[in-house]
Amino acid sequence: MTRTSSHPTLAHLTEQLVKIASATGCEPKEVTLTSVATASLLLGLGDGYRPMLTAIADHEDVPALVAQQWQWWQKSFPYLEGHLEPITGWLNAPREGQSRVLARQLQHLASVDLPTIAEGPQVAGDILGQVLTLLSSPGDRSAKGAFYTPASLAKVMAQMGGLEETHPNEAILEPCCGGGGLLVAAVRHLRSVGKAPELRRWILQDIDPYAVAIAGIAMSIHGIPAVTLRCGNSLASDPVAVAV
Repeated sequence: MTRTSSHPTLAHLTEQLVKIASATGCEPKEVTLTSVATASLLLGLGDGYRPMLTAIADHEDVPALVAQQWQWWQKSFPYLEGHLEPITGWLNAPREGQSRVLARQLQHLASVDLPTIAEGPQVAGDILGQVLTLLSSPGDRSAKGAFYTPASLAKVMAQMGGLEETHPNEAILEPCCGGGGLLVAAVRHLRSVGKAPELRRWILQDIDPYAVAIAGIAMSIHGIPAVTLRCGNSLASDPVAVAV
């Protein structure tokens, strides 16, 4: 495998991953979200994520190994249980070509400077939510009422939301969480002002199961232990919490 030190934009990286899937005839959204989410779990290893991703990609049964990794992760963050199906469900019975695509995408993710991409100002830690947006067609987003909030705007909204005035064990609600971009910004803002987002309770809801899964994964990657995930129409809910 040829390694490159370059770090393309997240949009370009996603385009490259889609091309890998399309070349094999696979629908790209399912496998691409799995590969990016799996790589994201390993970013805490620093540069160690490269050999780990490469080892996974070279395994004789990549979907099975990735499924085991997600089972382990779910044990650490039990609130993900019942919500990972859009990301992990296909791993137990991959369709033709999906195993090869997953391996090739993981190899490609190991070849780029993923930490730099994830921490760049245009992404600001919201790599999963942005990839979900890039993989969703405008028509699909419109049908679900989805609107992507740029990382720069999410940061400003988090700073203006009065989150630093919340108290430990107080609940923070995001009734239309999407891929979790506002939540990631909120977590980072609380940490920047010396507040512990780990001590708050977070309630995330969205009508899109992919969004709920991705937002939940994002919160787990950012080390948040107390999260409630709900998939459903927020207009039919009874939110009792501080809204993000």
